[in-house]
Order: sequence, then structure tokens, then C-alpha cells
Amino acid sequence: VEAIERTGHKFKTAMSSGMSSILDYKLYNIFENYLKTALGHGVRYDTCSFHAYGHADGGRLGLFDLDAQIGKIVKILGKYGYPETTGLYITEMGNEMQLRIPEWHTLNGDTYQLGMPEYSFGHYEALNAATCARIWIMAMKYCPRMRHTNVWNSRPFMDADMRPLFWCKAANTVARLLPEQTFIGDIRPAADMRGYAFRRPDGTGIAAVWQTNPDVDESYEPNPRMTVRFTQPVRAFDLMENERTLRCGEKGGTTFALTMAPLFLTADDPEKLRDELKAGTVVFPGGTRSVASEQRGHALAGGEQEVINNLKSADGK
Repeated sequence: VEAIERTGHKFKTAMSSGMSSILDYKLYNIFENYLKTALGHGVRYDTCSFHAYGHADGGRLGLFDLDAQIGKIVKILGKYGYPETTGLYITEMGNEMQLRIPEWHTLNGDTYQLGMPEYSFGHYEALNAATCARIWIMAMKYCPRMRHTNVWNSRPFMDADMRPLFWCKAANTVARLLPEQTFIGDIRPAADMRGYAFRRPDGTGIAAVWQTNPDVDESYEPNPRMTVRFTQPVRAFDLMENERTLRCGEKGGTTFALTMAPLFLTADDPEKLRDELKAGTVVFPGGTRSVASEQRGHALAGGEQEVINNLKSADGK
């Protein structure tokens, strides 16, 4: 520390390079103990860093709820008197594969490390890119406090023929459509879907909406449909930044698919865009679901119940 101080550089301190999990048992035990111990010595950290493997929005490539856990981190920091300027860094997360060939042990980036054999390795390339975009958008809810979200992948971002992978453009699209933004509200008129509304620097609005059902992620079930009564002109862009046409139906509602990839909607009035999306209806193959009806194991105790269920053997032990 003395050597660093002599260089004249200003460095930020954190409790570690990344706490190994953000599930509840880590947050309410290890993370809180970090903060308590530091305060006992009259110290507060400048930043806090975490690993968030397994977290996204309940979809196929992220069972646990990243948004909910970041919210808990913010509340814990407030409990110990940390200012809103305390930066949050997700230094590692993701590590999901972009191809699914069980015989090759392609569970994640640790079990398979031989690179991408070809460009057309299937549905998982698109799902991985879509999940990354979903993660980045959820993290933007907590900007400017959220400073960094590193979706870990130790393999090059290209295939064997040096062609960039799908998620390269996904990152580019999110950065171009949301370069600077202010979060103004969640959009969740139904279970198994997410939406986030933002105000852009020019005063216009942008929202991103998608579905989170793992069976839809893997194309076992068809995409749900969302119907919204817009009262202002709205433009739609897909994850590759292609503009999509929105058509108004006979009864005045605009219906569009909620897919595994975020759909970006832009309009002049950000609050009106947010409120009209929140008032929308979402129809799934089995009928419309209400938020109150969503009962999933990963929503309990920050995810531990799902882990327990998965670890139980057939005889329940």
C-alpha cells in the first residue's frame, strides 16, 4: 500500500476481486461480514465486486434473478451507510456455451475448451447472445452505480473461420441503442417476461422487453404475444438493430412476439411508453398468466431452494 501511495496514483479499494456468489447465503453472511469487519476498523470500501455465475432472469442460461440480487446488494450497502457513489462491479459471470453437443461435454466454458468448429452451430449461439443482452440491460437499471458487467468467456469471440459470433453484434446493439440512459421503471404485466424502460439524454424513451420461460428459450414452446395500446408513434428494433414493423390490429392494439432476444421500443415520451407497456397484456400458449401466479423455486431465498431441489436424490435425501 505504501508503494502504491508513493506513485501518486489514486486507487479504489474493494473487499476482493469478486465474491464468489451473490446468492442470499453469501450476501447475508459473507458480504455483510466484510462490511461489518471493515467498519469495525473504521474503513469503508470504495467499490464492491462480485461473481454472478448462474444469474440472469430465470431463463435457460441464468436460473437465478440477477436484478433481485443486485437490489439486495444495494439495500445492504445502504444499511451500513455506504453512499450511492459506491461502485458495483460484476467481475465475472456467464461462462455459458454457444453450442450444444452433449457428446463434446459442452456444459459451459470450463467443460469444453476447444473453440467453435463452425459458424452455424445452432440455436445456442442466438440464445447466448440474447441472454448476454438481457444481463446487460438488467445491469443498466442500476447505473451509474453499476460500473462493470463482465460476461466471462475464455474463448475467442469468433469461429474457426475468424467470423465474429452473434453476441458481438448483440453487445454493439445494446451500446448503440443505450449509450447513456436513466432507468425509469420495470415493465412486468405478466410472469415469465421482463421489461425495462429508460430515458435517453435527448429526452426520448426506450424500453426493452423479452420473455424468460426456459422452454421458450429452447423452442420447446412457442413465443408468447404481447398486446399494447400505444397512443404515440413507436419504433421497434431487434437484437441485430434491424427495424421491425409494428402493425395495429382491428381493435386498436399492437401485438408483437416476446422472444428470447430483447425487442427495443423507442418513442418520444418515455413515461407514456413505460406506462402503456405496463398496461399491456401477454398471452402464452396456455393462456395469460398473472405475476401473482408465478411460483418458482429459484425465487425462494435468492435461489437456494432450487439448488437444494436439484441436489436431492430420487429418494428425497
